[in-house]
Amino acid sequence: GRPRLILEDDVRLSATLGDTLDRVVKRMRADNGTVDLLYLGAPPDTFASGELNLTQGVRSLPLGAYSTFAYIISPRAARYLVSLPELWPLRFQIDELLRRQVTAGHLKAAVLDPPVVFELKTLRHSTVQRLGNITAQEPS
Repeated sequence: GRPRLILEDDVRLSATLGDTLDRVVKRMRADNGTVDLLYLGAPPDTFASGELNLTQGVRSLPLGAYSTFAYIISPRAARYLVSLPELWPLRFQIDELLRRQVTAGHLKAAVLDPPVVFELKTLRHSTVQRLGNITAQEPS
């Protein structure tokens, strides 16, 4: 399988996104498991604690996932996540599920620095919290 790009609907893409994705996806495939989740953008305070540089332009996130508005997920990580019993039904936001898995050491996360995707703050009000008692259906 190939790494997959996940984008929320409230993002702004950098003009360098295409070139960066080509380079990053090739590197993720060649490294085979070095990074499970690669965030393409992050909140401004992400780098305040001086995370370790993995390679030029990529920093590790040892304390877990940050914001899921734009990321690349490896095939291994995707298979692992859909096998988790707490995913069906999802009772909290995917950001939290990813953070828990990274913090527990099950997934390795990194972030591009500088970012190539930016969250639009004007569309910040999510409808996810207003879905009430709707439960997800387990895939057949």
